[in-house]
Amino acid sequence: MIKSVNVQNFKCLGNLTVSLEPFTVLIGKNDTGKTSFLEAIGILASASPPSNRVRAAFGDNRNVSDFVKHGASPKECRIGAVMTDGSRCEATLSARGFELHVGKNEPVGNPVLEHVQFPYRFDLTKLRAAATVGVLGKQPLPPDGTNFAAAVDRLPNKQFNRLQAELISRLPLIEQLVPETPQGQHGMKEIWFDVKGAGRVPARQMSDGVMLVLALLTVLHDENAPRVVMLEEPETGVHPKQLERLVEAFTAISKQGVQILLSTHSPYLLDFVSKECVRVFTRDEGGDVVVKPLSDLREIRDMMSRGFSLGEAWYNSDEDVIVHNPPNARRTA
Repeated sequence: MIKSVNVQNFKCLGNLTVSLEPFTVLIGKNDTGKTSFLEAIGILASASPPSNRVRAAFGDNRNVSDFVKHGASPKECRIGAVMTDGSRCEATLSARGFELHVGKNEPVGNPVLEHVQFPYRFDLTKLRAAATVGVLGKQPLPPDGTNFAAAVDRLPNKQFNRLQAELISRLPLIEQLVPETPQGQHGMKEIWFDVKGAGRVPARQMSDGVMLVLALLTVLHDENAPRVVMLEEPETGVHPKQLERLVEAFTAISKQGVQILLSTHSPYLLDFVSKECVRVFTRDEGGDVVVKPLSDLREIRDMMSRGFSLGEAWYNSDEDVIVHNPPNARRTA
């Protein structure tokens, strides 16, 4: 797993080091660098050879200057990580793109980062589409959910049955999950659901929430999933009451050696996580991104001691104030 990440002059991030837990939640207002931080980890993983994934993720039209913080030199743009086993790696930007460097006696690349994807942002149209059987090989599901039906279809029976049981426990109207061959499309699969009172229903007719929950559970149960899974706003389209059980799934998977990093704007989701695993992203008066563990913020701890849940404490606070102007500073100002 990744113990900490240092980012220098990447996009909006100046120079910051963020410690990570097996399950880490990133919070903060819009435009405070959460997405850039997750993308930085994706860049670091993509620099591991053999690689062409930075171009694949960002497109052929990106210039190296697009990754550099305004006012900095490309030579000052770097992303480094320390693993829990003590190994280190760093990606620096050159005219050819990001290049990976490792410490003395370290292997080229890192098995933890080898299959890390850019943050998952599911495209619902792609989640509902038919896919060619076997098209993914042993590669993880792409970040947008392309070939999702193939990812579900390739699950071994044990994982598929576990996935189906979790889906039904969350959505009791669903009786069975069925990857089927579309009529006249040999070698293809699409997702269908047996639904109480409605019979067999194709994915294209199911709600966004059902498809998003299924996609999240599939990533967690896929034996080909990366060892670091990054998710952006997994609460989008998901009923708040489902979030508790999703967080339970994230926590359980993180205890099995898969690191989960996610960003959220949901105080409901925050109610179900430990404050020790939350990192707060803010900007200081000069506009630089600052990151602090939520557990370091006295005002949050005080509010929770008075009976506020973690989500309530965050919702009723202003992170810019409690990070940069803590209570003691306000009393002596």
